Amino acid sequence: MNCISPYRRTHVQMYVTNLVALTIAICTFTPFALPALAQEPELAEPLAQSPTTALVYNSSTKNWGLAHGSAITVWDETCQKTVREFSTNCAKIHDLKFNEDGSQLIVVGGEPGENGIVELYTWPDFQLLAKRQIPGDTFLRVDWDVENSSIAVASLAGTLLLLDAQGLESRWEVEAHPNGCTAVQIFPSAKLVASGGNDAAIRLWNLDTGTPVRSLAQHTAGISQLLSAPDNFSQSPQMVSLSRDQTVRLWDPQTGRLIRFTRLAAVPLEAQWELEPDTQSPMLWVLCEDGRLRRIDLKTTTIEQDIQGAVDATFAFGQRGSNLLVAGIRPKPQRIPVQPPLQRIKVANDGPKFVTERDAQAFRVKGFNYDHDSVGRLIEDYWNEQWTEIENDFCEMQELGANTVRVHLQFGKFMKSSTEPDPQALAKFSALVQLAERTRLYLDVTGLGCYHKKDVPTWYDALSEAERWEAQANFWQAVVTAAQKSPAIFCWDLMNEPVVPGGKRNAGDWLGPAFGDKHFVQCISLDQANRPRPEIAKAWTKKLATAIRDTGDPAMITVGLVDWSLNRPGLTSGFEPDKIAEHVDFIAMHLYPKSDQLAKDAETLRGFRVGKPVIIEECFPLRSNIDELRNFLNENAEAHEGWISFYWGSTPQELADQKTLPAAITREWLLNLP
Repeated sequence: MNCISPYRRTHVQMYVTNLVALTIAICTFTPFALPALAQEPELAEPLAQSPTTALVYNSSTKNWGLAHGSAITVWDETCQKTVREFSTNCAKIHDLKFNEDGSQLIVVGGEPGENGIVELYTWPDFQLLAKRQIPGDTFLRVDWDVENSSIAVASLAGTLLLLDAQGLESRWEVEAHPNGCTAVQIFPSAKLVASGGNDAAIRLWNLDTGTPVRSLAQHTAGISQLLSAPDNFSQSPQMVSLSRDQTVRLWDPQTGRLIRFTRLAAVPLEAQWELEPDTQSPMLWVLCEDGRLRRIDLKTTTIEQDIQGAVDATFAFGQRGSNLLVAGIRPKPQRIPVQPPLQRIKVANDGPKFVTERDAQAFRVKGFNYDHDSVGRLIEDYWNEQWTEIENDFCEMQELGANTVRVHLQFGKFMKSSTEPDPQALAKFSALVQLAERTRLYLDVTGLGCYHKKDVPTWYDALSEAERWEAQANFWQAVVTAAQKSPAIFCWDLMNEPVVPGGKRNAGDWLGPAFGDKHFVQCISLDQANRPRPEIAKAWTKKLATAIRDTGDPAMITVGLVDWSLNRPGLTSGFEPDKIAEHVDFIAMHLYPKSDQLAKDAETLRGFRVGKPVIIEECFPLRSNIDELRNFLNENAEAHEGWISFYWGSTPQELADQKTLPAAITREWLLNLP
């Protein structure tokens, strides 16, 4: 029999039934931009009231040194308050560094045209051990080479000095950068000192003699910081440079080779490595001129997190990298908990459930289908011109409590021919993946969409079954590769509601009936040709799943199944869950419970449990009221591992302003999710 029939869909603006009386609560909704800076616990008010110009953390004594003008205040990590204040001889402190065991602190600073000062103090009692002063200069950066008992200092006049760490006597000095030496980093194992300047150059010097080794000239603007990579980042010394050309670059200082770089949306000012000891690939936190903190994976040059609201000055890490302390124009710093790296979600080894990959914590899906906007446009229709709207929508979905977003990619928008993908569409999808990583939302990526018939290529409909399957495999390989094995990919959903029709259909008649202006159901064959329908479904699923797994991508694979996919009398899709289960990681089914058959719908849900986790990939109070749907999801929680409803780009406050019944229902549902 032909299994295509009109399928009810959740575009609530078009189709709403079985309404119940709704109480519209007053809700004040603040649009959520990006993860905000943590405000608690509050620091005690620093004793100094001038802006913070430098921060340094002592892991041995578990306290901070905060430079304010010529003074240093000490904030205790344990009791979380400012405990002492010390004065220095620097008119303005520019940089601070502790030695390896935290027993000594080096302070550099000064004012242009006056005195550049380097001072060495004991910590935490702050006794002056040594002092070095150079008239008419100021010192901007310092690095401490504990292994060779040396201190390297960069000066505004352009001089690079190497001082003895005991008495601050000069070992050598060079005129490094004529317009100002602004950065310095020592590499003891390579016997090198690196300097950076306002002339955009990075220069490497012999640590023992101060003779020049090489110059690196790829930057196009001044250098703001140099720092070495931690031991667990690479086996050999590597160097990171920050520049006012808005790039962060990774180098091999021994050869001068540029390894890779990433370009940011704003000038990077300060950077610190993430110090979690179990991190195999440490991330770099970068504070930028636009006031944002960006967490960068320099091995892939991707931005893992983007935090809004930081200040335009220095920052440092707390104990074991668990906190960032940020301060600047305002003397009162803010503490930011460092979020752990996003973990991939996988199927648990001990049962049909989801867990995080690294620490095996249980994960239940709670999310939204982000299939179109409030006027029915698909995401690819507007993501080139209105990307900011998509960014805002992701943040709004996160604010509503989602951990997963289901996006729908159209075949015709991604493939120029059966073998040639569209690089611009793939690049935009890569940006979407990065947005998911920044907002810490997992993506259920559903592909091969043909929702708008006008966007379906004529050549695609003209393909034979085998050719069409091959083109679909090419689509998936291109899309999966563009995601670069991101941990933000929850799953690859091969197709939304595929069906195997019985008998034979007309040539090119691949789509089911339209619902409104969209075709959500799609055929994978046109001629049954005496083949069992479930076997066709199984072969198709195997082919596409194999194409994805051949890319080496570890994300889970599923298929979005209509609720009439079970082997029961009457209408069926041909996609029987037990027949395709060996080729997917979990079962995704779509279910809109009816008020008058909730028990039957619960039985249907349980019918999809075939030894794999089950999620309800589509649900909405379409044929039931809000309380009934919420109770259905909660009361049958043991039968599913989560659910995905719908979000069409309007916040609860925006829906309240629309003054329509569909908007009121959607708003009430968003405010009362399970």
